[in-house]
Amino acid sequence: MTEKHLSKTVRILIASPSDVEQERDIAERVISRLKITCKDDLRLVLEAGRWEFDVPALMGKPAQVLINERLVDQCDCAVCIFWTRIGTRTDVAEGGAVEELERMLKAGKPVLLYF
Repeated sequence: MTEKHLSKTVRILIASPSDVEQERDIAERVISRLKITCKDDLRLVLEAGRWEFDVPALMGKPAQVLINERLVDQCDCAVCIFWTRIGTRTDVAEGGAVEELERMLKAGKPVLLYF
């Protein structure tokens, strides 16, 4: 396989509290549509990551720790969406989505923030 055919997978975290479920669905659909264009033109494969679909139900650790390990840390960038809620408090932040946002920024990963 030549370099021309190689593609890079970019995992995009969709982070938000529960009051913007429709917006999370829209973001995932947009990423899926962009995937078609980027695959051919830019040789990028885009994958949306959402805790409710991509993190298995496990025991032994707090939920946000599992989300961070299984999803947040594996993503290359994030789309964070907020409206009227900040989310459920975690051990280190006012809400899970806030913790995810701060974790991505601390890792030097790009974040798009929407209100």
